[in-house]
Amino acid sequence: MKQFYLASLFLFAALWGNAQTLTQAVAPSPGANYYSLSDTLQHSPGSAGPASVWNFSSIIYPADINTDNCVLPSATPYANAFPAATVAMGTPADTNFTYYRVTPSLSEVMGFVLGTQVIPLSNPATELTFPFSLNNTISDAYSGSFNVSFGGFNVPVTVSGNANTEADASGSILLPGNISYLGVLRVHTRFTQEVSASILGSATPISSTITHTWRWFDPATRFPVFEISIDSVETFAVQLIQQPASNVVNYSSSMRTILSLSLSSTNVSCNGGSNGTATVTVNTGVPPYTYSWNTNPPQTNDTATGLTAGIYTVIVTDNAGSTFTSSVSITQPGTINVNGTVSNYSNSNTPNGGVTLNISGGTPGYQFLWSNGATTQNLSGVMNGSYSVVVTDGNGCTASQSFTVANTTGIADVSGITVSALYPNPADDSFVIVLEKQEAGALLELSDVSGKLIWNEQLQSAGKQSIQVSTLHVDAGMYLLRVNGKYAGKVMVHHGF
Repeated sequence: MKQFYLASLFLFAALWGNAQTLTQAVAPSPGANYYSLSDTLQHSPGSAGPASVWNFSSIIYPADINTDNCVLPSATPYANAFPAATVAMGTPADTNFTYYRVTPSLSEVMGFVLGTQVIPLSNPATELTFPFSLNNTISDAYSGSFNVSFGGFNVPVTVSGNANTEADASGSILLPGNISYLGVLRVHTRFTQEVSASILGSATPISSTITHTWRWFDPATRFPVFEISIDSVETFAVQLIQQPASNVVNYSSSMRTILSLSLSSTNVSCNGGSNGTATVTVNTGVPPYTYSWNTNPPQTNDTATGLTAGIYTVIVTDNAGSTFTSSVSITQPGTINVNGTVSNYSNSNTPNGGVTLNISGGTPGYQFLWSNGATTQNLSGVMNGSYSVVVTDGNGCTASQSFTVANTTGIADVSGITVSALYPNPADDSFVIVLEKQEAGALLELSDVSGKLIWNEQLQSAGKQSIQVSTLHVDAGMYLLRVNGKYAGKVMVHHGF
C-alpha cells in the first residue's frame, strides 16, 4: 500500500490560482512528466505556521532520477477498471499507475495498479478540494476491494482508511543544489489505513499503518517541489525537479551522492607476523576522499599495510564532508607445533633409529627438511645421534625442533642395576651412561679389550641418573663397561668422525 501513498503524493496537483492558494487550473494533465530524486534517511519536516523557514540543503540523494509520466487512462492496459479517471500517473515500464479524477473542485484517487494487480477504490480518496489555502482542512474516508491469487485460489482483500489533510504552514524553503523557493504552502496529510483478507469466510487483518506526508507547493512551478513521508517502517525525502528534462540533467550533476564503501583484507600469513592488509573501496561519494586508519601511527591511504592480527577501523571523508566509518578483522594462523616420538638405535649392524613427527597449528600443506637431508615427515633408518628438522607450512611459515636418537646396543641388567642406554655410540670425545635403577655403592668400570682399566666411578646415590664419561685421552677402539665386575655393555670410540 506504500505505492499508493508515494505515487499519489506527486499528483496532489491542486495548484495555485492566487499565491499560496491551490486550484485545479494547472493540475497535472496527460503529457506532463515529473522528475524526482529521493532518499530513505530520517528527516524532520520542521516548523508549522506562517512565515516558516525550512533548510533542507544538506540532504544527500542517490544519483538515480525517477520519472513519472501523466497519460490518458485509455493509454494504459487497465483503463476499464477506472472509468471515471481523467489521468493516470506512473512508470509505464513497470506498469505501475495511480488513477485520478481531477475536476475544478477536487482531486481524488480512483485506485492504482501494481504490476498486474488492479486495486480499484469503490469509495475514492479525496486528496484536495479547491481552492485550498493556509489552515484549510479535509477529512475523507476511502475503501476498496480486490482479489489476490494465492495457491490457486482467489483471496478477497479489502483496503480502507482515512486521510486528514491540512495546509499547516507557509514560508520559504532551501533545497540541495542551492535551489530556493519563496511563498510556498505546506500541506500535511495523515493517512490511517487497514488491509484485511477474507480467509475461510473470516476477515483476517494483514496490516495497519499510519503515514504522515508533508508536501511543499511553489506558486511559480505549480507542483510540489519537496515532500517528506514517514511511517513506522520507512522515511522518504523526495525532491521534484522542474521541467524541461535538461534542467534535470543540470540539477543531477550538482547533487551530492550518499557515501558508501566496502572493505577487503588479507590475513597475517604466519603466527605473530605483521603482513596483513586492509583495503577500503568507495562505491559512491564525492571525490576526492581522505582516509584515516586506527593504526599506530595512523595510515592515510586507502590500503593499510603491515598489520598484525586485530580489528581495524577506517574513517572515510568525501569532498562533500560526508563521513563513513567501518571496521575489518585481520586474523592469523595458529603456532606451528612440532612434536615427535624417538625410536632409539638398537642394532650395531643395521641403522634402525628414527623419529615419528606429529604436527599441529599453522596452515596445512607442510614440508619437511631434516639435518641429514631427508624430506619425509618421519625420520627412519638412522644411527644414534642428534637430528633436527625444519617444518614449512602452506604459507611459508617455519618451525624447527631437534631430537636425540640414543644407542641402546649393549645395554644390560646386572644384579638389579639396569644400564638403559649408552650414547652416542660410537663416541668421539665422550659418551653417556643412562642408569634406570641402581643401588648406592655400585662400581662402574671401563676397560679396553685387554682388560686395562680406563675409568671407574663408584655411585654415591641410588635411583635413575646419567653419567658422562670422557674419552678424549683414550685410543680409538672398543671398550667394555662393567657394573660390580659384571659385563654391562660395549662402547666404540672413533676420534674425528
